[in-house]
Amino acid sequence: MCGFVGIWGSTDGLGDTRRIVSTLRHRGPDDRGEWSADHLWVGHCRLSVIDLSPRARQPMVTEQGTYALAFNGTIYNYKELREELLDRGITFKSESDTEVLLHTLITWGEAGLEKLRGMFAFAFYDTIKQELLLVVDRLGVKPLYFANVKDSWIFASELRAILSTDLVKPAVNQDALIEYLLTQTVAPPGTLINDVNCVPPGHLLRISPSGSELRCWWSLEGFSQQKTDISRKAAISRLRELLEESIRLRLIADVPVGAFLSGGIDSSTVVGLMSRVSTTPPRTFSVAFGEKFFDESRYSRSVASRFKTDHEEIQLTADYVLERLPEALNAFDHPSGDGVNTFMISQAVSEKGLKVALSGLGGDELFGGYPGFGRIRRLRRLKSFRPVIAPLLRTLSGKLHDLGNTPWEVIPLYHLTRQVWSPHDIRNMGFSDVDSRAESVDEVTADTMAFVSYLELTHYTHDVLLRDTDQMSMAHGLEVRVPFLDPETVKFVLALPASLKSSPRTPKKLLVEAVSDLLPQEILRRPKQGFVLPFETWMKGPLTGFCEESLKVLEGIGGFDVGAVQNIWQDFLKGGDPTWSRLWTLVALSRWAINIGAVG
Repeated sequence: MCGFVGIWGSTDGLGDTRRIVSTLRHRGPDDRGEWSADHLWVGHCRLSVIDLSPRARQPMVTEQGTYALAFNGTIYNYKELREELLDRGITFKSESDTEVLLHTLITWGEAGLEKLRGMFAFAFYDTIKQELLLVVDRLGVKPLYFANVKDSWIFASELRAILSTDLVKPAVNQDALIEYLLTQTVAPPGTLINDVNCVPPGHLLRISPSGSELRCWWSLEGFSQQKTDISRKAAISRLRELLEESIRLRLIADVPVGAFLSGGIDSSTVVGLMSRVSTTPPRTFSVAFGEKFFDESRYSRSVASRFKTDHEEIQLTADYVLERLPEALNAFDHPSGDGVNTFMISQAVSEKGLKVALSGLGGDELFGGYPGFGRIRRLRRLKSFRPVIAPLLRTLSGKLHDLGNTPWEVIPLYHLTRQVWSPHDIRNMGFSDVDSRAESVDEVTADTMAFVSYLELTHYTHDVLLRDTDQMSMAHGLEVRVPFLDPETVKFVLALPASLKSSPRTPKKLLVEAVSDLLPQEILRRPKQGFVLPFETWMKGPLTGFCEESLKVLEGIGGFDVGAVQNIWQDFLKGGDPTWSRLWTLVALSRWAINIGAVG
């Protein structure tokens, strides 16, 4: 896992390139390199995971200097691809997946993307064609940002690296700001910064003297509309095979691989399968918190004991978290109302000497673990009664009021479940022209569960969870791998009928059945409980002053009526609306804007 930054075109005014590369040092503390040719300059910081030798240094360039690659990620099937390339007469100078990716692209061009299994974002340059290719993996696990400024294209693993070139001003995009308030994120290809975009999942951006093209090379959309005719027994067996294969692939590394273990079904499944496919006991890490309501440690201990893992429990105290909170907020490359938890555990795991950890991220979105799946299905069944129910809902407040104004179709209902601030709330903060989030994907005839999973994976999972995981783990030079989001597993599960995946009494029924022989019953039957720190108590206590000062800063971002925001804050302190999590999105936004210099 690494970070890279580059510029194609005019490099006038670029300044000190070492300073620019150093903005990504946290992503790759083990090595760094720079390369330039024609009108291209690329800098790279490396986290050494596969082939730790200098032979794997990046940017990686062929002997004649014809092709160059800057790569962030891991190609899990690189050994198989290497054998295929050896059969074609290709010789290698390293044992790295980077060199395999380089020759895959040289040999097969864009068609080689279909051969890759992994998480990746890379820049590939062909000096003969003078063509730059920027590519992101199928589900967008790894980020890649770009900006077209005057005669130059700037690209990087982080927004901050693009801003460090001083070729792009850190000005907040006002339309994107409204989207952030609605959803706590900005959907690709947009970002919160004017003139800066990101390459969406499964897309590539081709840049050459003749122009540029952003196109999709892989999409989930079709898989959510398919149906597989398969028995329950066969589906359970096949899912188990796919999950074990996914875990096995993600254990490939030349450094130890650990796992986050909360004691929930998803992380416990990852650890249980690691114990089956690995020759050594998994190394696991969990977080324990002093307040019993927030603590899940007894469940993680149970799983660790069952699989005899090398387990470490990281004790978090309020003082510890509060002391490191400013550092966590400073780690946001793009703001979010979440991510602090990931920052804390990633820091602790990194301090134990690990560079790679597996996560259960994606299990809820793929297998229907959120309450929203059931709510949307129920509302769809009640659609014929909407003319009677909707007027009653409009007399209420909050999301129930918004539900009365929302068409009871999957897309608008989904976005309502993921809505943070309502359009009414945002107008009260000083913004005009606020509409609910638009959606370009057409309503489809697939079963509701598959379509909601598709929306979860392409929206909340990518735009919030994966972005948060990347920026908060890489702040500590930790590579997080997500086996539930293996494309082969995702394709298989999406195409299964809802009757195999859902049950009113058993959340994530298919997954539970696939690992019922593996996990303790107390894990399989426990109610869902995410790891949430007691932010509400802190925001009304030791963080009160910090939050108040942060909210005042919003005036400098533009659009906000700070007086209205302060009224909302006072309502919160008095025990009314809004919830702490909604207000925290504003605090995170203000700290991010300060850090990147976007406050006027």
